[in-house]
Amino acid sequence: AAACPPDSGLPPGLVPGSDAASAPKGGTPAARVIVSVVITPNPATVRVDATQQLTATAYDRDGGVVPDAVFKWSSSDTTIAIVSAAGVVLGRTVGGPVTITAKTDMKSAAATVRGTAQVTVESRQLQWVVVPSPTTQPLYAVWGAAPNDVWAVGEYGTILHYDGAQWTSVANTISRSLVRVWGASSTDIWATAYTLGGGGYAVYHYDGSQWTQATSVGNGGLWGATSNNVWGGGDGGFLMRFDGAQWSTVSSPFNGAIDDFSGTSASDVWAVGDAGGGIATMHYDGNSWTAWAASAADVWAGGYKGSPAQPVMLRWNGSTWSEVPLPSLGGACCVHQLWGSSANSVWGTSSGGQILHFDGTQWSVEGTSTTSTLASIWGFGDDDVWAVGDGGVILHRTYVP
Repeated sequence: AAACPPDSGLPPGLVPGSDAASAPKGGTPAARVIVSVVITPNPATVRVDATQQLTATAYDRDGGVVPDAVFKWSSSDTTIAIVSAAGVVLGRTVGGPVTITAKTDMKSAAATVRGTAQVTVESRQLQWVVVPSPTTQPLYAVWGAAPNDVWAVGEYGTILHYDGAQWTSVANTISRSLVRVWGASSTDIWATAYTLGGGGYAVYHYDGSQWTQATSVGNGGLWGATSNNVWGGGDGGFLMRFDGAQWSTVSSPFNGAIDDFSGTSASDVWAVGDAGGGIATMHYDGNSWTAWAASAADVWAGGYKGSPAQPVMLRWNGSTWSEVPLPSLGGACCVHQLWGSSANSVWGTSSGGQILHFDGTQWSVEGTSTTSTLASIWGFGDDDVWAVGDGGVILHRTYVP
């Protein structure tokens, strides 16, 4: 007589390691019995507006996987995180941990069997990301009309456009290097240019369909308060203004290169330039330009000082300029350009891929994954900032998963 097998603790006819119960000859094997469900990863973390795939696995009493198990997913708090029928968790608001449950009540289960995982939702992360660029030419300026309508310009007539999805090169007949770009709208954009080696100055205009030359002067800063009040600068303190119909020269109190403009209105415009070893500033009050004039605005100016050149940051408090300490920039020569979203959030570019940020109290350096010199910066908010520079590099500060 055959010996009786030891008690395995399994249902009658089910032998450890087998996939089915022993059935009478000619019968149908019984399904494996689900006794547990395990979810991985557990615990898990997901950011707001990002997703995390969870995987549920059903096991029988022998620890074997039941491959045909079907699960129903649920979240203990759908205001924080929701889960799809496929086990994909979407973070909605910061919080948790939330209990994500996968249950199966298949006939093969001993009963309704559940597995759980704890998911915590964290805030979205802002990072500087290098995005694909269609050029290796140096880029000198960036400006945007809208988050899906951004322009960058650079050497040898390089013009790039961002449509919200990707950057592409814009065909044109310009051979000069474009150094500044600013617009009143998506169909009213200006760019200043010069010819490498000196001379050949020009201002170009985009009307929504093509770029055309507007003047043969101006090779420096560019900014406007409105479409009929645009300022341009250049070497030797050159100043010019567009009134909506034509460009005309304006008397200047400065004889150095005018590199950049910014302002709060048509009667509160600032210009900065090279004073031969430091920063020079001018102010326009709606009637005339004066040097070191007062303004109601909180104004920043960045550049360099001394020889050899060292970065410097100046701040105007409404009555005086003062130098503001900067963190170490690892041998960088200067601050190239500034842009701010508010008085408590001002951004600046420098060499070595370094980006400066002022948080209302002090300046700090934000690291990036590039070592290229960054010439220009522009944005629509702290979560949508662009910086461009040498080698055609383009950086975007945005939320990442």
